[in-house]
Amino acid sequence: MASTTIEKLSKGDFIKALQQRYQEDSGENISQKQLGEIVTAFTETVAASLLEGKEVGFIKFGTFNLSQRAARQCRNPQRPDETIIKPACVTPVFRFSPYVRKEVESVVK
Repeated sequence: MASTTIEKLSKGDFIKALQQRYQEDSGENISQKQLGEIVTAFTETVAASLLEGKEVGFIKFGTFNLSQRAARQCRNPQRPDETIIKPACVTPVFRFSPYVRKEVESVVK
């Protein structure tokens, strides 16, 4: 894959882009404050669902879920000759749908 520069999109920039897209698609206006509240509610709802052990999926976008990571031995980055045990943990993960992966692959080669 060719080297690609990734530009970071802040929450505020995302909300502005969402507002512009909504206006173009519907012809209606929605405030950035309202969209900010919707985005916050979305992220809080996904987090709460994960805490309840639920998987959150969106067709043609992807799935949020929890992944169980086993305990493992790692190198201590401050002392490379020393190994440490990293305990087992549960971590949130997001997996893009095949549709999104295919779209990205068609643009970024």
